[in-house]
Amino acid sequence: MKTKQPRIVGYLRVSTERQAKENHSLADQEESIKQWAEEHDAELLDMFVDEGRSGYKGQRPAFEKMLMEIQTGQLIVDYVVAYSQSRIARNERERHMAVHILEQVGARFVSIMEPSPEDRDMDFMLSTVQGAMFEMQSRQQSKLASTKLNKYAKLGYHTGGIAPFGYKSTEILDPVDNRKRKILTLNEEEAEVVQLIFNLSLSGTSGRRMGTKAIATHMNESCIKKRGKVWSFNDIHKILTNTIYYGERLYGKKRKNSRDNSSPTIQKVPSIINKSVFDEVQEELKLNAPQKNNHQALISTALLTGLAKCGICGSNMVINTGKSGRYKYYKCRNRIKCSVKSCDMRQIPKEQLEKAVLTEIKDKLLNNMTMNALLEDIKHAVKDKFSEYEIKLFELNSKKGKIESKCQRLIDLVGSGELVPSELVNKNITQHQSDVYRLENKIKEYKNFLKVPIKKFGPKKVAIFLEAARKVLLQPDSNICKSLLLNLIDKITVHSGSVLISGRKFKAMGIISSYETGHSFFKVPSHMSIWRRGRDSNPRKV
Repeated sequence: MKTKQPRIVGYLRVSTERQAKENHSLADQEESIKQWAEEHDAELLDMFVDEGRSGYKGQRPAFEKMLMEIQTGQLIVDYVVAYSQSRIARNERERHMAVHILEQVGARFVSIMEPSPEDRDMDFMLSTVQGAMFEMQSRQQSKLASTKLNKYAKLGYHTGGIAPFGYKSTEILDPVDNRKRKILTLNEEEAEVVQLIFNLSLSGTSGRRMGTKAIATHMNESCIKKRGKVWSFNDIHKILTNTIYYGERLYGKKRKNSRDNSSPTIQKVPSIINKSVFDEVQEELKLNAPQKNNHQALISTALLTGLAKCGICGSNMVINTGKSGRYKYYKCRNRIKCSVKSCDMRQIPKEQLEKAVLTEIKDKLLNNMTMNALLEDIKHAVKDKFSEYEIKLFELNSKKGKIESKCQRLIDLVGSGELVPSELVNKNITQHQSDVYRLENKIKEYKNFLKVPIKKFGPKKVAIFLEAARKVLLQPDSNICKSLLLNLIDKITVHSGSVLISGRKFKAMGIISSYETGHSFFKVPSHMSIWRRGRDSNPRKV
């Protein structure tokens, strides 16, 4: 009786150019698979090839396409043959998932270099052990590569990839090992464009600053391209927030590997702008950043949408209409989108809920006694903090000055020839620069704290604000009224017979401090975000 001819597909993969040129080349793998098919009298249906793809992490389109065709029945196979199990995967989780897919259709993986026993249980045990060894090997290689790249980044060399806009990769000779390396140098033409972008952010074309979208529009209308492409506001924002342009490139700031939690390496590069210009732009970006309120609250015309939450399931309360739009209600979103059985909260007439909320805010919150009491509470709470932070700020500035002096002395000694440049010297300089950068961030945080405007107003300004706010509450259908609520209230929890209005003391004081007579809006100062850490919720029950 003639046995059934096995049907196979081959899988080939190389992850580096070095592998492609040496014993793991695609041609060698393909020849080995064809030879295996001939020796086993198998029908080779197809070859799937991933070139330059990592087996530990990263996308492998050909591998995924092969599994999908097998799983969906487009390919009916008995074996998937690869040169080595390491070609299939160096990640055990991915390998087990692929093996499971093949087992569902009665197929198996075959490694030419690591023959598998016929017994399925023995095959499972052996392949698991081998897979764990391959993954460990891959992890070690990844760690070594990461360490090597960090080392060269600390020495000031460009570690690969496309040079940031404004720079170019220039080849130099490493004096230590006499090998060719690359460093980042200025691209003069692009550097002028970067300077223009920062100038537009601060002064625009007529003395008035421009936002990222306006800058992108100006650049495109002026036919100034980004390496042949049009500018987007995201492109502009990335440039305006990248520290490389004042001479400090942060290498490793997007590390995703949880095993490598080291701080980014600060790499010195030629600067295009002054740090003072960069810091000024950051302040402007923060001041003009859109408020991070609930999206639905911003776009809906309903006064409480985005603030009102169902007291039973926590879902948003949204507008629902009845009688062809004649009647409007606030209704739990789960009851509308999911099922009326998903939540027991009843719908509440729109005018009834809005009137109850506005009356409670006006009577219980927006009055002189309550607001002045809140102001006094806050002043007492922060009084000691201000003194403490002023002392800490002095200590941090002193420490920063000492580290900067040490760093400058090392640089001067190298420059005068008294100290020979070495990896240890470079490491010390880089570490000093990293410490200075960390201290600068901490100093900035304390300075922001000391900017809070609690001390800059008293009962008189509270009274002026309250008079304006109470007038606004008489116009519930206006955008100004909604603006006030969005900046004053965090959440309105709606129950069947009551509502709970929650807000923050510091948030309320921030609105009062930033309010100016004659303005038709209420805005929270950007630096008030520091108070969000304080958990000073101020719930009120109707």
